[in-house]
Amino acid sequence: MKKEDLKEFQTVDIPLELSTKRSYADITIDGKNFRMVEFAGKDRDTYLSFVSKKSSHVGDRSVVRDFTGLSSQLIAMCLWDVETNELVSQSAIDAWPSSTVDALYKLAAKLNGLDNAAVDEAKKK
Repeated sequence: MKKEDLKEFQTVDIPLELSTKRSYADITIDGKNFRMVEFAGKDRDTYLSFVSKKSSHVGDRSVVRDFTGLSSQLIAMCLWDVETNELVSQSAIDAWPSSTVDALYKLAAKLNGLDNAAVDEAKKK
């Protein structure tokens, strides 16, 4: 597309204010401090590719065939130990109670824009 081709488009009045600074949430687990950090775009794509490999099509629906690691993988990609400044390992997260993993998964999904619609779209690919 040439620069002059842009003149043929109409402006849409949709107010949008964005930032290149990633969001984060501070979390305490058993008295230890963690920080969950929003993905960079490439990390989000990596996770969605991981999800799509665990899914298959049944008719016009996409169905997850293997749930192993879905929650802990997402968390492990964005949960940092504040003391060590390292990502928390997936194996450590897999050993935590399911109630803790579920709460962290919901926060990570929200922080990274991985609502059901985004995940469903990734499964179709």
